[in-house]
Amino acid sequence: HSKKLVAYLGLNPSVSQSGNFQGSGALKRHGRGALRALLIQSGKKLLEVNNPLQKWGLAVAARRGRNKAAVAVARKLCVALWHVMMGHAIGTLERLDTLQTKLSKFATEIGPAALIAFGYNNKADFVEKKLYVLRSYP
Repeated sequence: HSKKLVAYLGLNPSVSQSGNFQGSGALKRHGRGALRALLIQSGKKLLEVNNPLQKWGLAVAARRGRNKAAVAVARKLCVALWHVMMGHAIGTLERLDTLQTKLSKFATEIGPAALIAFGYNNKADFVEKKLYVLRSYP
């Protein structure tokens, strides 16, 4: 389960429970520190650039502070990575028109000769076939 990966990387909060009191505290910091640091750095960068997690992360930053928001984004990123590793569909991270634009730019960069060498007739054929593969992925 994705919670186990989050716990392994130490991105889960410590929990304090006693009677009617329930609270959560700082990160447990168990597991792989270098990987946790890399995910938190990625979370900080994701707060700076336009992406699907930025809006959510900035809302968290307004309430809890930028560092806690970066850790929260890192945790979401960790869960998304777990789903990718398990082969699950994690929803649309990018709109298809954005993806189509990126594929088109990539096809332009590698050039028509390379496209033909890879078995595509032209740029439109490349984009169409790649989008078909991405749409059909479970």
